[in-house]
Amino acid sequence: KEQLSSVIRALADDTLFNIVFFESQVTALEEHLLRMNKTNRARALRYVHDQYALGATALYPALKLVFEDPLVDTIYLLTDGAPTVGEITDIAEIRAEVARWNSARHVKIHGVTMGQDSTLLHWLAEDTGGTYKRID
Repeated sequence: KEQLSSVIRALADDTLFNIVFFESQVTALEEHLLRMNKTNRARALRYVHDQYALGATALYPALKLVFEDPLVDTIYLLTDGAPTVGEITDIAEIRAEVARWNSARHVKIHGVTMGQDSTLLHWLAEDTGGTYKRID
């Protein structure tokens, strides 16, 4: 929450953004991208503050939801675990689906893992020209 909140505070006004949490279920701040301004920054910070992780990791459904928004061009994907729930949990299958979705979109994915390495996030960053970082 601290890392994400600091990113939200640093985003420039007029930046398009959304926040999607994925544990057992996927929840988004909004259905589509929002324009960063004082009001939306405060909303986003409250939204992050009110979230609690319950253990599951619905990574595939979260990515699927994000790719449904045609304006998305960059994803910052933060997780502390491997995919455990959703239609697909196999990391090779998720990688293949993202590659299929991204073949015409060219969405850049930056992956950040907390406390452990993630082969999937490393692959997604590598495949899309993004970066991968592990935070301990």
